[in-house]
Amino acid sequence: MRFRTIWIAIIITLIMPALFAQGISRTQDARNNIYLERLDENLIDTIKMLETFSDRAQNVEHFDMVDAYTSFLMNMTMECAKLRNYISQAENATSAEEREDIIAILIFTLKPELEEFDEDVTRAQDRENQDYLEDISERIKKTRGNTLQSLIKEEEKMVQTGMISTEYMELHARFFFLNLLDDFVKPYTFLSRQNRALLTEIVKDIDKNMPAL
Repeated sequence: MRFRTIWIAIIITLIMPALFAQGISRTQDARNNIYLERLDENLIDTIKMLETFSDRAQNVEHFDMVDAYTSFLMNMTMECAKLRNYISQAENATSAEEREDIIAILIFTLKPELEEFDEDVTRAQDRENQDYLEDISERIKKTRGNTLQSLIKEEEKMVQTGMISTEYMELHARFFFLNLLDDFVKPYTFLSRQNRALLTEIVKDIDKNMPAL
């Protein structure tokens, strides 16, 4: 988590000067506020999901690896809380440009190591990006549903073995990340062209490296 924070600090230093130079219209600023509201609502739902899993973990507190499992759930809840803090900063920003920049920083948290990004986005490119995000949103929902089914099957094995398996932990990590990704993607229509292109670039990279997305 420490290295993730360092990456975000570097990103802030690199992108702030470039993005602040761009003017943000009142209309786009209003849409940015809607994006932030929707993202926050989505994150709250994800936190509730994590809390549900945490409550259920009390029923298997005697299982092997339960401490690692509950620790994982707590860490993911804290990550969501950090993202909500960024949202609060964006909502309280003193200018539309600053709010636009903080949204970019939020999107970068999905993949802080992204090194290059072209901010010049044409209408045609933006249309392609919207089509891609619409398509990936449906694929995320399908993959998330399949992952949940795998989780349920693995839970049935847990009852027999009395142990939380590594596979179960990996499935949970995948399920959480899919939820988080969907949280960001669902309200994509409210983003500016530049931030929508940034989200597209990051999701494409994740799509390329994440099996069966």
